[in-house]
Amino acid sequence: MQIEEKFLSGQEINEAYSLRLQNTKQNTNLSRIQYLLEKVAKKRIIHLGFCDHMHLIDKQRQNGFWLHEKLCKVASRCVGIDINIEAVNYVKSLGFDDVYCVDVTIPISQVMKNVLNANEPYDYILIPDVIEHIDNPVEFMKALKNNYGSYYRNIIITVPNAFWVKNVENVIRNKEVINTDHKVLFSPYTLTKCLYMAGISVTNFYFADNEWERATDFRLHWKLPLRIIKYLIIRTATLLFPALRGVIICECNNET
Repeated sequence: MQIEEKFLSGQEINEAYSLRLQNTKQNTNLSRIQYLLEKVAKKRIIHLGFCDHMHLIDKQRQNGFWLHEKLCKVASRCVGIDINIEAVNYVKSLGFDDVYCVDVTIPISQVMKNVLNANEPYDYILIPDVIEHIDNPVEFMKALKNNYGSYYRNIIITVPNAFWVKNVENVIRNKEVINTDHKVLFSPYTLTKCLYMAGISVTNFYFADNEWERATDFRLHWKLPLRIIKYLIIRTATLLFPALRGVIICECNNET
């Protein structure tokens, strides 16, 4: 998925630019968590925004979907960073010690330098489903790079996909269904553009499923036949057209 730099830089403007959406990951059954766990196994990583929504932590742990816990089990070290002090303290009470309340948009403190203790950069910084919540994603990513860029080699970002098949379904029904804390809905181009403006270059794009999408409720119910039909239609659509999947996964490095 190549985007010409003259458009990313703003040197030229094309009001009807056509970008071919290709899923380069040759795994038709890819999920967000599956991808991340495979990528960071036995690696040293920083998990930014690790808490998720505090009120969901217990439920996600119960369902096996809380990402930070799963990452800690496979990575050689997983440092959690989040700005929500209440959530960070709650996670510490659950027994996760390597977690810290930090604002990455301000210069790194000596305390965090000691915590990261990086004789060599961490393999990855993960920013999963975070930047859609940020008021200014470009300035946020620029500040992250300036303040912490020397502490990691590569970046993995995941965001909800603007082209998700269920978004299409909802538009047909004349409604919008959205997390009310989201400020931005990304496509591959707009995400690449924001990262380019922050001085970060994209190396790969993948489309993946949300793990909870697969947890369809098939318990006995009078709507069960409809649920099965709907599930099969959506799964077929996303297998045939990966760009309809719920998540965009973006691999980056720090260079423009």
